[in-house]
Amino acid sequence: MEILEQIRDGIDMEGRESTAPIDGQVRNAERIGALWAVWLEPFQMREHLDESLEGAAVWWPGPPSGVADILSVVPDEWQINLRFVSATPPLPGGRLRIYRPQFLAKLEKLWREDEWATQCMEALNHLSGFTRKTIGAAVDPCWFPQLRQAQRQAFSLTQFDYSFLWGPPGTGKTTALGILLASFLAQFPRSRVLLLSTTNAAVDEALISVDNALSKVDRGEQLRSRCKRVGSHFLAGRYEHRRHLLPVVDERALQSLIEAEAERPDPADLAAYAEWKRKVEEARRVLRANAKAVLECARLAAMTTTRAVFDVENLRAVGPFDLLIFDEASQVSIPHAVGLAPVARSVIFAGDPKQLGPIVQSSSKYAVKWMGNSPFQYMLKGPSACFLNEQSRMADPICRAVSHTFYRGDLVVAERERADPEWIAQRHLRDVPGVGDQAVTIIDVPEDGVWSRRYGGPVRRWSADRVVEIVSALVRDNNEDIVVLVPFRAQRSMIKKGLKAAELSRIKVSTVHRAQGSQHHTIIFDPVDGASKFILDEAIGPRLINVAISRAKARVVLLLSAGDRANSILDRMAWFALQPIKIVDTPPLEKRVAINSSPVLASPQMVESRSIATVTLANHSEDERRGDLQRLQAEIDRLRTGNESLNRARNRGFSIRVSTKGALSVYGLGRFPITLYRDQWVALLDHAEVIRTFIAAHPELRTKGRE
Repeated sequence: MEILEQIRDGIDMEGRESTAPIDGQVRNAERIGALWAVWLEPFQMREHLDESLEGAAVWWPGPPSGVADILSVVPDEWQINLRFVSATPPLPGGRLRIYRPQFLAKLEKLWREDEWATQCMEALNHLSGFTRKTIGAAVDPCWFPQLRQAQRQAFSLTQFDYSFLWGPPGTGKTTALGILLASFLAQFPRSRVLLLSTTNAAVDEALISVDNALSKVDRGEQLRSRCKRVGSHFLAGRYEHRRHLLPVVDERALQSLIEAEAERPDPADLAAYAEWKRKVEEARRVLRANAKAVLECARLAAMTTTRAVFDVENLRAVGPFDLLIFDEASQVSIPHAVGLAPVARSVIFAGDPKQLGPIVQSSSKYAVKWMGNSPFQYMLKGPSACFLNEQSRMADPICRAVSHTFYRGDLVVAERERADPEWIAQRHLRDVPGVGDQAVTIIDVPEDGVWSRRYGGPVRRWSADRVVEIVSALVRDNNEDIVVLVPFRAQRSMIKKGLKAAELSRIKVSTVHRAQGSQHHTIIFDPVDGASKFILDEAIGPRLINVAISRAKARVVLLLSAGDRANSILDRMAWFALQPIKIVDTPPLEKRVAINSSPVLASPQMVESRSIATVTLANHSEDERRGDLQRLQAEIDRLRTGNESLNRARNRGFSIRVSTKGALSVYGLGRFPITLYRDQWVALLDHAEVIRTFIAAHPELRTKGRE
């Protein structure tokens, strides 16, 4: 199949899967005025409910049949709240169907236009090629002397037809991007820029970064009024003192929206939420602007990638833009990126390919290949790619674990922050009972996650209870900048219930996917079932773990069971985080392998060879080289001793525990525990001699680890 047909097929298959109706069985329904609260049976659902279903249509066959609109969703209660209800919803045991929004319909239509598809395929050919064309000039960062070296290198990216700004966690990618675009607008007075990102919050953050930078460049004040936010789903509070960025400023509507955002009620409070949503929708309607008119007059236009696809006719009509920026591009699918690339002469993809990628629900070959991958797979070694290697978020032990697990040791704490007493003081930790005073704390969990029919997914009661205890201890220590992260919504629900019972519901519990882009003093990460197919998936698991750990500024609490340790990423992350030694300094970035090569996931057994590979003795005197070699040998000896200790500890791993279901689990015989109920163990032990005799009589039986 030709590539164009593969892409079309991939979009079509993903569109079908992502918009497939959700069927549910009603557990209970209650009328509240003109609204209805409906609770669904979780074990009857093939997937979880989430807030993205707000606005979706609902239908039920009756009698009487009816339709409604989803006002709000309460995921932890498996509850949907309905408005505009045409008939009484089904009684308990009845069925209903939820129709999800068709976000990919416009993208599919775009790729079905032969003329535009031809331009997109030309863009894909250039993007996937082995060279980059120089089509413009570099930007001079003259107004910003405080930039780090790698950030300054990013200013050369505007020369190329396609380039990449790789910004790992805490490296200031958004700030650097804002400064780059502000300088570009100021130095090229006739240039026009299109700034895209994956969410409304990310668009707002990127645009405000540009606005901040423009206040420091020549003619910046004039340029600030020529940057516009396209779309009405912006976070109004961010623009209270930046009204010049909005294309339509109705003071009354804007103030109403700002006040509404600050007073958002609980979605479970139907009457209050319905009135709140009415006010928000009315304010957004007033603030909605004519997109084409805004695009024609703006020097920089900012919107979501989805909005850009829906507005592609307007973009083509006013284009081409001189520069197109995809922020958070690692979450943008190739068809989205390439489908919009022809509207500009030059494209920069900014993001981190080691964090969460595009979400794909279809298992179709071409949906996974195209919709499940980002443009970062085409990143080339050389000046068209810039890696930001200094971060200012994570304390050094956390940074070291993240860096050596995901970034080949290239990510380091920025020199400025290392010498900043205030930065260091903010990450100083007191000894908290049950948690300690280390930047990374590993909590041994005696059980693995199990599937819960009640919660509709994997849960782990022991770690949920332990999380509540840890949060309680941290809050007593006056730390409330805490977020609990989990991969599964079911465990999120269990932990939230526990925190609510402990009167700690103000502490946020989130799935990892919703946490990308945030940062907090303390992160508590419970993988729940680290050896599950979902987390072991190479396209999902490593990125998910990276995002979870790298949200932390000062402290990470990681809850791990023996089963979780079977996940090599979690095991390596914990090992590196707890090492007291400092990894040998690495050579300059330009002397290493291509930044888009496969990551080296370091393990204890690999550290020795990696340390040797990363030491540089060039330009040293004979005495210096001899001293370096002696220090290197000492380093190897320490690592070898650590490895031997680790292996001895692993060999002593035999243990017996009681599982969450009351069974007996034996650990240490293999990757997973052997679990049987009491009567099964008794029956097995009664036949111990029979088993021994059978083994002795069959020498062909193999020993684990041997042929």
